[in-house]
Amino acid sequence: MTLTLLILFLTGCAGGLLAGLLGIGGGVIYVLVLTVFLEKVVPNSHEMVRFVIANSAFAVFFAGLAGSIRQYRAGNFYFSKVLSVAIPAVATSLILSQLIATHNWYSKKIFLLVLTVVLGFLLLRAFIVRNKDRSTLEERTNRRGFIITGFITGIFGAFTGLGGGIIT
Repeated sequence: MTLTLLILFLTGCAGGLLAGLLGIGGGVIYVLVLTVFLEKVVPNSHEMVRFVIANSAFAVFFAGLAGSIRQYRAGNFYFSKVLSVAIPAVATSLILSQLIATHNWYSKKIFLLVLTVVLGFLLLRAFIVRNKDRSTLEERTNRRGFIITGFITGIFGAFTGLGGGIIT
């Protein structure tokens, strides 16, 4: 039991470090470790998926909040842009999370497939070299793009427990 708590504590620290360095909330680490840990504790695969998503989303929320506070203090926080992404993301995530919690259609197999696709996308994105766009944030974005990003983020957040930093 003590070793398990130590592993979970160190996982939380690693997730927090990742959130601070990359701004992605640590969900990548939380989901992977919680999947392995809870698979041994929770025999029902539907319940295990629900626990992984719920616990990861809870941890990602606080890691993301800490990162947002840091960015706000540094003057890198665009409130209207954040709301344009956050409102549709939260609404979509809440609706889909409710559907996952109240029905048994979202199995461990589907969860692992969705998680693999999202993490594959993340790896591809990390290794693809992009040209640095020197235009300002205002020139590169529009409100509709933020809203669509919010919906996509909410979908993936509900299905994986990962935070929005993975998508955005």
